[in-house]
Amino acid sequence: AAVCAAATPALHARMLDTASATATRTTAPVGRAELVQYAKRFIGTPYRWGGASPNGFDCSGLTSYVYAKFGVRMAHYTNAQYAAYPKVQRNRLKAGDLVFFNGLGHMGIYVGKGRFIHAPRSGDHVKISKLSDNWYAQTYVGAVRPPFPKSAAKRTGPSTRNPGGSRSISSAASRA
Repeated sequence: AAVCAAATPALHARMLDTASATATRTTAPVGRAELVQYAKRFIGTPYRWGGASPNGFDCSGLTSYVYAKFGVRMAHYTNAQYAAYPKVQRNRLKAGDLVFFNGLGHMGIYVGKGRFIHAPRSGDHVKISKLSDNWYAQTYVGAVRPPFPKSAAKRTGPSTRNPGGSRSISSAASRA
């Protein structure tokens, strides 16, 4: 079952347009707690392959949608999001950091206290999981910190339309 499904360049372009439109509605930078609270609004939203809206999200669609609300435009690809920002050691995670798993095949937004919000897989929905859960602990790759909050409105992530990033996950994840 797919988690972060591969998107075509046309799909990616639509997602960036959605992210841009969302970002332009942002009025003022806010703190990391507000970003996490905003992300939590989508708990229960169904997983949707290539999804990047409240109608359905895949993992990188959720992260790019949430960050766009706060003025950070990022590609809808796990690999691109991982490559775009400074790496963060696991013991230094802050709310809002992006966490990655399974060879960059899956990701989520760290919410604090060892937990993260994500769109796990087909047939599931946006939810909060623990980094210490077996599959996530075993496949943890690393984390990055997008610019936030003061620089969020000025600095953006990659806007590439190259579908080189990964949006799929092994069937092991779907059993996790």
